[in-house]
Amino acid sequence: MSAEKQKTDHESFEAGKELVEVERRTPSGTVVAVRLPAEDADRLLRIAEATGKTVTQVAREAIVEYVRSAELAASPVA
Repeated sequence: MSAEKQKTDHESFEAGKELVEVERRTPSGTVVAVRLPAEDADRLLRIAEATGKTVTQVAREAIVEYVRSAELAASPVA
């Protein structure tokens, strides 16, 4: 990879009362910044420490699972 910075597209939107920032990068993925209440951030950190994972890994797994569940719930029943 060259030393030049990758081109990124930034997008912000409100999710409930929170502002969510999304930074799209290719091919490495998308960066999502989410503001959490302190106690939720602490819970996330404790789970990461207990499982030997990074906070990023735990958050990624939780988001992916939530999206899968939401997609299943939203899909029509055959």
